[in-house]
Amino acid sequence: MGELHKNGWEGLWNADFIDGTTINYLPTPEIFGHPLSLTLYACAIVALLAFVIIKKPRTFNSFIRPAAYVFLFIALLFSIKTEYVWFKVFVNDINSLRDKDIEKRVAYFDGSDFFPFVKFMKSKVPEGESFRAVDVSGDETLLQMKQLGQYYLLPRLTSKTGRFIWVYDNGEASYDLDAQVLYAYGQAYRARPYAVYRQGAAVFEIVGQEAGR
Repeated sequence: MGELHKNGWEGLWNADFIDGTTINYLPTPEIFGHPLSLTLYACAIVALLAFVIIKKPRTFNSFIRPAAYVFLFIALLFSIKTEYVWFKVFVNDINSLRDKDIEKRVAYFDGSDFFPFVKFMKSKVPEGESFRAVDVSGDETLLQMKQLGQYYLLPRLTSKTGRFIWVYDNGEASYDLDAQVLYAYGQAYRARPYAVYRQGAAVFEIVGQEAGR
């Protein structure tokens, strides 16, 4: 029983995430494998019912005061838990990000080499050229990559008639070397490899009308 209570208490103070990338999301704390909020509200209901049964005379004011104390205690516990988690996030981020340049910091947060790939593209594609605008609205991951790419690639721009198109870990993309056709983003482009960063990450130069048109 003692070990069960120890594990339950430690679970309450467990930091549910380890870095600041989830700054807009706070998981519900758990205790003994159940949401803390559910446990606290259940205890509050039991305590209030017990108070109503025991307390005499039963007046409205005599009910409001203990109810306020109970819910203030719940709010305080949630606040302490939240501040503790943010403190753990802060300590972890400091230890993980200090002495790192911007490239390594971005890689730490997104877990990929997308930022180095963008730097590679900027070094290969001449200034004044643009990337082909593609429709990725149906794929949340590709949409995020496109938005990040448009930002990091500045001053390179995106246009409907862009000369270049990039592919980054797109599982649906493929290239027919014999026909010089790139299948990506739901389209077929007549293109040739222009600069290859690694397997699955490359820049293609569009050399003609889209295949089949």
